[in-house]
Amino acid sequence: MEEYEPEDESLQEAIANSLSETGFGTLKDEHPTTQEIVKGLNLQINQDQIVRFNIIRRNVWDGATRAMTRANFSSDKAADVKFTDDHL
Repeated sequence: MEEYEPEDESLQEAIANSLSETGFGTLKDEHPTTQEIVKGLNLQINQDQIVRFNIIRRNVWDGATRAMTRANFSSDKAADVKFTDDHL
């Protein structure tokens, strides 16, 4: 694996471009607030497409990871989460 020096201008430029594309500003800007980060992420969500999660309360992590590995999952889609109990 190739290592990069902190002074590597092309790496710094790539990081700055990536940050500006996600709406978080550049490395020269102040640190974004939590509200600014959430707003930036929200702008990336396509509200017309929804991915649905049915999560069993006693096993949230397993249900979430399985849902996120499905072919129809996309982090750009809005999420509809339904929590269920398996002892109805």
